[in-house]
Amino acid sequence: EPVAEAFELVRAQREVLLGVAPDVVLSRRAVARLGRVREEMAGVVDPAGLVMVDREDRREYWTWAGLRANETLAAALGPGAVIGTDNRRVLLEPHVTREQIRNAPVETAVPAISPEAVDGLKFSAALPAEMARATLAERFVDRGPWLLPTC
Repeated sequence: EPVAEAFELVRAQREVLLGVAPDVVLSRRAVARLGRVREEMAGVVDPAGLVMVDREDRREYWTWAGLRANETLAAALGPGAVIGTDNRRVLLEPHVTREQIRNAPVETAVPAISPEAVDGLKFSAALPAEMARATLAERFVDRGPWLLPTC
């Protein structure tokens, strides 16, 4: 499972891909590699907003919002819409539309929490399972406006 990166960290990665120079001295090799990565990732970042990429078997919704936000959107879209998530994107079934994303009830969505996460919660044995799951979900949720399509 991916580790949840903060929104600010993921957004900083996006900014660097869009051309913002990192505030550090880079070696020649790092400068060259950064140039290659920017070329490779050019199709999934856009200064105007979020990017939807259609693949043969899925749609990739590049939010650059972090795992918490992407999991929250996945919960809002409901079963049968999402293939997977990571810190940078939501992998969608090919039938999911921008309109469905716009209308997804993100403000009330609660991400799914694995049993392993509940077991890892301090004092989980003392809590009813549903309360532990709800507590973790509220800690994990991110309902920021950055998830909504700009186009």
